[in-house]
This record gives sequence, structure tokens and C-alpha cells, in this order.
Amino acid sequence: MLLLGAGASFRSGIPLAAEAVKRIARASYAWSVLGRDEEDCNPLPSDWMPFLENQSWFITDPDRFAENFPLAVEHLLTPREQRRKFLQRLVEAPNGVNEGYRALAQIMLRRLCWTVLTTNFDTLLSEALRELSPHVREIVEINKSADDLVRFGVFNQFQIVYLHGAVQFYRDLANNDETHRLADEVVTAVRPLLRDCPLIVVGYRGAEPSIMNHLLGEGVTECQNYKNGIYWCRQKDSQLHPGVQGLKNQIGSNFHEVEINGFDELMQELNSALANDFRHAGEPVALRERMVEAGRWDHEVMNETGIDDLDRALLLSTLTKYCEELRLGPFKEERIVELAAELGLISNSSGQRRCTNGGYLLFGTAVPKYFPHAQVAVTIADRRKVVFEGNLLTQYKNVMEFLNTEEINPLLRIKAEIGSHESRAYPARALRELTVNLLMHRDYRAKEIANIEVEPASKIIFRNPGGLMPDVLSRLNRSPDGKFVPSRGVTSQRNPMLADIFYGLGRMDKAGSGLVDVVKWMIEQGGLSEFQSLRDNTSVSAVLRQPAQDKPESTTAVPLTNAEVFTTNLLPFLVMPECVHFIPLKYKRTRQRPVDREALLELPLFIYHDDCVISFASPDLFAKYPEGELLFDRSRSPAIEDMLIDEADKRLVVWLLHKHWSIFLRDFTEDGLRVNPKDKRAYFCLTSGSRNEISYISRLGRHIKRAVVKQRGTPEKLWYENEGIYYHAEEFKGEWALQIKPMYVFTGTDGCQPLPATAQSRRATRRFKFDRNKSVDDDLTFWSRYLSRGEPVISIGGVGVDNLIVNSTFSEIEVPVFEQPNE
Repeated sequence: MLLLGAGASFRSGIPLAAEAVKRIARASYAWSVLGRDEEDCNPLPSDWMPFLENQSWFITDPDRFAENFPLAVEHLLTPREQRRKFLQRLVEAPNGVNEGYRALAQIMLRRLCWTVLTTNFDTLLSEALRELSPHVREIVEINKSADDLVRFGVFNQFQIVYLHGAVQFYRDLANNDETHRLADEVVTAVRPLLRDCPLIVVGYRGAEPSIMNHLLGEGVTECQNYKNGIYWCRQKDSQLHPGVQGLKNQIGSNFHEVEINGFDELMQELNSALANDFRHAGEPVALRERMVEAGRWDHEVMNETGIDDLDRALLLSTLTKYCEELRLGPFKEERIVELAAELGLISNSSGQRRCTNGGYLLFGTAVPKYFPHAQVAVTIADRRKVVFEGNLLTQYKNVMEFLNTEEINPLLRIKAEIGSHESRAYPARALRELTVNLLMHRDYRAKEIANIEVEPASKIIFRNPGGLMPDVLSRLNRSPDGKFVPSRGVTSQRNPMLADIFYGLGRMDKAGSGLVDVVKWMIEQGGLSEFQSLRDNTSVSAVLRQPAQDKPESTTAVPLTNAEVFTTNLLPFLVMPECVHFIPLKYKRTRQRPVDREALLELPLFIYHDDCVISFASPDLFAKYPEGELLFDRSRSPAIEDMLIDEADKRLVVWLLHKHWSIFLRDFTEDGLRVNPKDKRAYFCLTSGSRNEISYISRLGRHIKRAVVKQRGTPEKLWYENEGIYYHAEEFKGEWALQIKPMYVFTGTDGCQPLPATAQSRRATRRFKFDRNKSVDDDLTFWSRYLSRGEPVISIGGVGVDNLIVNSTFSEIEVPVFEQPNE
């Protein structure tokens, strides 16, 4: 069991006690002295610090500054509603859930920790656990409201006890009087756990009497001197609070100090060290009963079936995959009953291994016998009907195979604004998501089967018994005809056990994102999607509309969505070498004998790295390298596609690409182009007169002059504005390209030497405000036409490398416009 304090939430941006005191003083000064909200007047420390120090209750000892927190709450955060509003703002985490809480949530998912006590008011741990939905089916939060203690149980999993209550229900114990004792019923409930579990304390300084005296100190006898140990974590160079030292003296050798770097580091290290550990907790009877009471049909027990009625091979393979996906550690076949009970697939109470509805639906060997309506019917063109039955995992496999056949999901050539491409009529991911939704979200009490209607060359309709869940229905905007647009994070599980298994097998994406992603995938594919609740919300339909075919037998289609075309600043590589060649040097470079530079000029371009000559050119072309310096018999030639997988190797490829491009740019030296390979930039310098003009061939074939170095300033303070580019090799959508960023360099009176950095920045700010879309487009057009000399491609390979070719036209991307088609 863990006890967490404010230090656990520090990385999320929630202040520790000392900082909280300062914020309370600042806010109170603004309210009581200035009569305004702190955010409207921004009081300074020189105002609110004297205000705080003048309070009669203020503890002046700097080492005890944090102990002013309960006093500040009591005296400054009044009235009660003002306190609630302030504390709610205080515990909002600006940095989101920190990694320590996420690691702790993973530890709890593996059942290595069931209950966490916290003195904090934030909900970071519950948020981290909710991120693991639907595998975490219920989070039991205790002492937030007046009535929730009835839910407390020593065998509850994912249980959080808020020792000091909750801010939003006016139950926070934060002032001086309130932090002397906890609610007696909370202490009584928690004591059995403290007696039988090791307690790890993290991020808590131990100052409040409510924790140190009432909960821990007075419980020494009842908890048998904390026989399983209290492990008190403190950061390096910190000292134990006197209250903690007193507890240490009370329980002696059962108290252990643990030096840590921080809460996040500790939890991440523990999560890593315990990665292969999973504690099978057996059947969560209380959870199953609560699920049944809440109407979760999949948790109800089938008295007429037992574990022997499940497909053992399918169950074994599924649980193995489930444990792998969730990083629960290796699954052992002899624990199959325990894990099946843990996941709610069977009920193991009183030694009777009965299946639950969900467990049998997933793995049963005779599903049609018990659930004759648990079928999926696929109708094609209102003529042919195929019915899929059996357990849900078998249905899923067979339905997916059928929907991805050429008949249902043909390969089409989609004619877009900028060329065409081949793709399936429907994204496989969208079909997968809606098929899983069909099986996972349907109401199996309804005596109807799920339907998929296929209209070839047009659309696929998924219709499912069971409407939207009430909590989803209340959060979605529906039109009068029941149509709705999915919203990310708005989700509810009708059958949480089914959802747990399907998500655990990787069949679905993160909970609450599925339908939103379907909308995105369909638009990217050139299609559309629609969602609607039907018949007074007793069923739901999802429609996927494919790109429009002229006729069913046609293999070409056009997108249903409009699109805008945008030009990037990327010149794509049309051809790249297949291999990179490494030729070892005979001597380490520090011992290498002098090399004739003139001889090297006749060789292909190469770089030195790790005592090797590395090049796109074949080793045969390095015969003129000084004799005996290269070990050709030890050369190797890895494929470039393999090198681009490893980050270190990728850097070598990018280095070579940059080297080729910088050498290529030197061909334009006569025009005044200066190349700086180290900074990956090139800019024009003044060659003569007061300006440089460059001639290039426009898109229309006309010869155009462009001033690339212009005189600026006054005769007394003369300077020049020089055009240039930054360049970098980038990967974009799986393809490699040269990124070209037009820029300006501002030079002195010689038109070549850059001005100091401050002068550069000042002039750049003034200059760039005049750049609009057309100016940027003109700049990119100039550079592509100039560097290619008007040719369609640019070869930058040089000696011995004919297969390094760049397109002279910048890549374009097509962005769909999100709008529904007119019908």
C-alpha cells in the first residue's frame, strides 16, 4: 500500500506546501486589500509578503515556512466558497499527469498495489488509471463525498482513499484544526490494511498530526507495530520531520528510510523492475456484483455452463496475447483459471467454475445454443446474405476476412487534385473499428442480430441493436433525426468485459477515440462517414461512404471530399542509392599518413567516420586513393533502407546527403553564392556594384532577373540585404526530401560579411513582416528554377554517383476539406 503526499504531484505543476502558502497570501491580499481577483491585479511579493508576515498566526522560522499552510487556509481562505474555488484552481495540474502516476497506474494494473492513500486533493492518480480504460473497469474513490465510505473494501482493486477529503464537496481537511484528526470511520476502515500490508510513503513530509498521530501513531498497537514495515522515502540531503522521527522511534526496526531521487523516478524504476510480475487476485466478486447491479449484462453468471465449455486453445492463446499487449508479464498456462476469474470471464466462487455471459460469448463452444441472436448478418446488394455465428472472437476473425475481400473492399485508383494513387475503397482500420464496435457495444438482451449492409461501389452500413449509453447520449449533440458527430473521449462501455478483451488484444485503439479516428481515416481515403441513433435510440448505425465510382465494374474513383492543395518547401529525392559503402582505413586517422589533396579531388565524394571512408560510390572507384591506405577486402555495403531504421546510421546518411548538396551548391560560386556547410545555409554575396542580379527561367519559359543582394541604409550607414537558404534533409511521409527555407542575411558595407547577431535579428523582424504567401511562393519558385537551371530534375551525385537525383518541383500535399457532400 502507498501513502502519497504533495511531492508526488509536484512534477505535474501542483505546488508544494510552501509555494501554496505564498499563493494563498497573494490571492488573499488581492481580495481583502485591493478588492479584486488576483489575476486582475497581479500583486507583487513586496505587497503580499509583508501582508503575510503581519498575520498574528504566521510562523516566522524559514525552516518551518511550509507549516503555515493549514494556518493560511484557516485564516485567509474565507468564506468557505472562496476556499473551495481557490483550492480547486490550486490542484489543477498545468503539466498534466506526470510519469510517476502513469507508472503507478501500470503497477496497479498488474495488481501489485490495490489501495493508495493520499493527503492530496488532486485527482492525478485516478486520471492515470482512467487512461488505462477499459482494462481498469472501476476506480473506487473513498472519502470524496459523505456517503462513499460504504464502497470501501480491503479487497477492492484500484482503490484511492483521500485522507483529507475532497475540495469540490466542501470536505477538504486543510486548516489548522482540521488537520489534527481524520474522520474516525476512515481510520477504522484503513487500519486493517495498515496492519497487514507493507506501507510505502512517498512525497509526504509528515507534518500533519492527522496522519502522523491519529492514523499512524495511535495505530501502532492495533497494527502490531507495523510488522510488515513502513518504508519512508526521502530525497537526498533531506532530513526526516520530527513527527516522522517520532514514529521511527516508536516502531523501531520496522521503520525503513529509503533515499530516492523523486516520485517519478521511483515509480518508473519500480514499474520497470516489476515488469514481469502480475499478482493474480482471483475473482473480484464485489466488482462483479456492482457491475451486475449497474446493468452490465456481460458480468452475469451462466449457471448452466462451466470453464470446460470454453474453447481452451482460444482462451489460452488470447490470454497469452492479452498479457503481452498489456505488459503484465509472461502468462503461464497453469494460471489460466486464476486469470480468467480475475478478468471476470468465469466465476470461481464456492469452487464452481461457472462462465459469465461475456466469458462465454468470447470463448464459448456452443454460443448459438445459448445466445441464438448473437450473430452478424452481412447483406450484399440486397440479394446475397451471409450469417456469421459462433463465439465473438471467431465472428470477428471471419467478418473481417469477409469485409476485406476484393468483392467488398476493392482496390481502386483514386483520382485526386494532384495525381492519383491506389488504395482500398475503405480503410481496413475503419472496417476493423466498426466491426469491433458491432460486437462489443451491442445490447445482447435484444432479440435481434447485428447487420452489415454492403452497397457495392457506394457504402457499407453497420446497424447494431442497443442505442447510445445514457452518459454518452447526454454529452453528444444530436440532430432531430438522431445524427451525431463523435467526440474524442466521450465513451461508455455497455459490456466492459468484452471491451477489456478486445482492447487488450490490440483490436481497437484507445478508448473513446475509435469513431473519431474513423471519421479521419475515411476523409483521408477520400470517403465520408455518418453516425446515427435510430428508433428512439434503440439501435445505432454507422455509414462508411467510399470514393465515388462511375459504375461498380470501374476501378477508378474520385474523392467525395473537396480538397485544397498546398505547396511544401520540400524538394523530394526521386532516386537515391541502394547502398552506403564503408571502406576501413588501414591506420587510425590520427596516425594516417599525409594524403595528396589533389588526388582526392578525382575521387567520388566521401566522408570520414569511425576510421572508415563512407560514400554512396562503389569501392571500385576508390582505386586512386593513396595505395595501401584502404582495406578493400573488409569493406561492407549495407542497404540504405536498413540504415535509415537506426538513428546513428541515419545520421550518417543525412551527413552524406548534406555533403552532396553543399558541394553541388558550390557550382553557383560565380554568381556570388557562398556556402556554409556547418550551418547548412547558403547566401548570395555582392560581386560588384551595388546589387547582384540573377537571371533564371520562369515557369512560363521567360528569362527573368532577380535582385538577390540589395543595398540598404544611408551613405553614412550602408548595409546590404542578401537572399539565401537554409537546407536540411528530412523524411516526410516515408519519403526523403531536401527542405529549403528561404531567408535573409544582412551584411556590412562589403555586401558579404554578416552584421552582428543583434543587428541581424532587428532587421529580420522588420523584413519578414512584409513576406506574404505570394512572396514566399515567389521565393521558392526562384530557388527551384535557379538551382535546377530550369531542368525538371537536379543531379547532385557527382563523380561515380549517378543515382542521387532531386526533383526540381516542390512537393504538394492535398488536405481534405471537412464538409458533407450534397445529396
